[in-house]
Amino acid sequence: MTANVAFPLFCLTAIFIKDLKSSPTCMNDGTSFVCRSIKTRQDFPSSVPLYIQRVTLDGRNFPDNVFPNGLFADASWRNLTELVIVDFEDINDLNKTFLEGLDGLKYFSVLSCSMINYIDSAVFQNTPKLEALHLYMIWWMYLYDVEEALTGTPNCLKYLSLIGLHMRRLPIVLGKSFSNALSGRNLTYLDLSQANIIQFEYDVYRKVLFNLRYLNISNTKIPLFKGLSTDENDLPEWDVFVASRCPTMVETKQLWEPKYFVLSKVKYIFLSTMFEFKLQPDIILNLSRLNALTAINVIDLSNNNLVYINITLLGAYNFQELQKLDISGNYMEYINPSLLRHFPSMKVFNMTENKLFRMQTTEAFRDLLSWNKELRVLYLRNNNLTTIPKTFLTSNTKLQLLDLRDNNLNDFNIDLSNMWNLRYVDLSNNRLHNLPSSSIFTLEVISRYQQSKTESNENYVDHFSSLYFLDKTAVADKYGYGQSFNTNSQLSKNEEVMYRHLTIGLSGNPLQCDCESLYFLEWIISTNIAISQIESLRCTYASDQYPLNRKTLDKVYFDCVIVKDVVTSTSFAFVCISAFSILVFYMKRQKRKREKIQMLREQIQKGKNQFKFIVFLPFCSQDDDIVRTHIHLSLNNLLKQKLNINIERDLVCCGADYFTPGERIMTEIHRCISESLVVVPVITSSFLKSPWCTTECMVALQEHMNIVVLMQEPIDISGANVVITKLLENYTRGSWAIKEGVFEIRPQWNIIIQSIIDKSMEFVYNDREATDAYTDYPIVAEDENAV
Repeated sequence: MTANVAFPLFCLTAIFIKDLKSSPTCMNDGTSFVCRSIKTRQDFPSSVPLYIQRVTLDGRNFPDNVFPNGLFADASWRNLTELVIVDFEDINDLNKTFLEGLDGLKYFSVLSCSMINYIDSAVFQNTPKLEALHLYMIWWMYLYDVEEALTGTPNCLKYLSLIGLHMRRLPIVLGKSFSNALSGRNLTYLDLSQANIIQFEYDVYRKVLFNLRYLNISNTKIPLFKGLSTDENDLPEWDVFVASRCPTMVETKQLWEPKYFVLSKVKYIFLSTMFEFKLQPDIILNLSRLNALTAINVIDLSNNNLVYINITLLGAYNFQELQKLDISGNYMEYINPSLLRHFPSMKVFNMTENKLFRMQTTEAFRDLLSWNKELRVLYLRNNNLTTIPKTFLTSNTKLQLLDLRDNNLNDFNIDLSNMWNLRYVDLSNNRLHNLPSSSIFTLEVISRYQQSKTESNENYVDHFSSLYFLDKTAVADKYGYGQSFNTNSQLSKNEEVMYRHLTIGLSGNPLQCDCESLYFLEWIISTNIAISQIESLRCTYASDQYPLNRKTLDKVYFDCVIVKDVVTSTSFAFVCISAFSILVFYMKRQKRKREKIQMLREQIQKGKNQFKFIVFLPFCSQDDDIVRTHIHLSLNNLLKQKLNINIERDLVCCGADYFTPGERIMTEIHRCISESLVVVPVITSSFLKSPWCTTECMVALQEHMNIVVLMQEPIDISGANVVITKLLENYTRGSWAIKEGVFEIRPQWNIIIQSIIDKSMEFVYNDREATDAYTDYPIVAEDENAV
């Protein structure tokens, strides 16, 4: 039997639940009969066409507690391969004659016949070809009754489902008698989910479970195989192991005890909804000891209370065969990128409904998927993310589906370049007002590439439309286990067509219809990219909601043009007014400056009070030749030239030249400084040692004079007194030096002269107004002996 047709019995469960209240007439769809609401013996079909292979009998309103004899006596029943009886709520046993006449029956299912508490083992003697037996939600009286019924099944039985197995009085322990009942059968599929089983004995494990390909113990109370084999070679080779909603994980506190590990060869493992299940460090030690699970295809740890997974659990092993990792529905706040390094071939990663917003701004989040270059499908739904780093997906160029629904994203700046296989980006239910133009451009480039690829190659295969998400459906399809799994994630035919090319989901976002979003709105309406549920998209304009269509766009565009014209006109007028105001201000300022220079020139020509000299030039007598030759003469000539003053007297005062003989030195220093506008001390090594030079600087500071310092370079100022130190600390200075007989000064003379004139003009209107505040200098004695 091929995997695609194995156990199609379970596919019938969708047929009989559509309409249980209709007439008892049997409906024929060509290959099957569905007989609903059977009330009497006469409502059973006496015969069926030879081409009928499947029959479903619905007896919700059947009043008897036993089935009539000879139901399938007619020869037409011999070709029947599948039989489902459902909702015969008053039937309490199946006698040995019930299945007489069904020699070709391969699949037999009893669903929701809760009063059945006994099945005669001889009933299966009439079905020598039976391969699948499905007994759903039957409340047996004793476990012995179940075991006795199973002893009559033929050896060709491969698929056994005892979903909802319950005893009316006791919890169930499956032991030696259960294994004996199934002895000789080559079972590959066993479903014990929702059963009140509390324990497997080793005999059951070794004789029944060992050769299975599929085992489902979800919603049971089984402690995970305590006391089983510790031999690494004595492990089952299950392909699928389902233990979802198994509360015993809480009781055992850890998934696998090191000496009781039995899952090393499983390919698909589903451990979702384990309540308070947490991975323990010793689990990893066991994995590394056995090199376990390195061939696993799927790990499902969804809907637990996981907060963190320690990467030491994985040891040094890489899970080369792992295709899907599901940690959705947990409380994960941090995932170490090194953890995902162990899954280099992972194609599907589901992180839905966690708390990853706590790590969204870290480098670890930016590099989270850097090792997973084969990733195809990424679910990041409902993580309260507000932003995602631009380089988050740069390593995942094979990505095909990106699910970012139900977050709080207010921007979408992820770099999607080189993702030529991207098929679906779901941004629904975020806080996006629009998409940036850079993202729109990238999406358009990808879309046009995909279209050209399809058009240029008639044999182009759309891998996304045929991509299995490696979920429970894919497992079921691959191993032929029917509809035991949910199919919510399987692609429908419509979805396959929709996702043949790039599709974007934007519903549920507060899109804005404003002037800033015009490019985005125009793109949505005109793009060839499929916009999911575009007819339901609405945007906010002037506090109202409007459908996102051409009419709305035209209205926004019209209003924006008017606003733009008004803004442009207003801006132009503002610019003109501003330019005119600046021009007027500049002209007035220049005029004011010319007036001040003219007044300064007039005051200097009169030479009264502080306008007698422009500069007072303190220097040491040992530097007399250098200062008079290179500094005094240049200052005097350049000031006259700059101010256009043609007078005979000097504008630069050298104290010794203008001191009055017979007067006190301190008095003359005060007088010369008071008759000058700016003090320009020429500081040299000799200047630092001269007490009189220090005194002149002290008086200038005390009088709050404007000061422009000229200092010889290089010079050692480490021995300077406090007055000179404060002078150098508080005033910028020019520097001069004589190199190879040439006098050099920085900055140039024109800059220094302009600075002196600017400071001199302050006295035109502000008579001796202070420009700096110095109050911490010592009082200078009038007696020169006090220096």
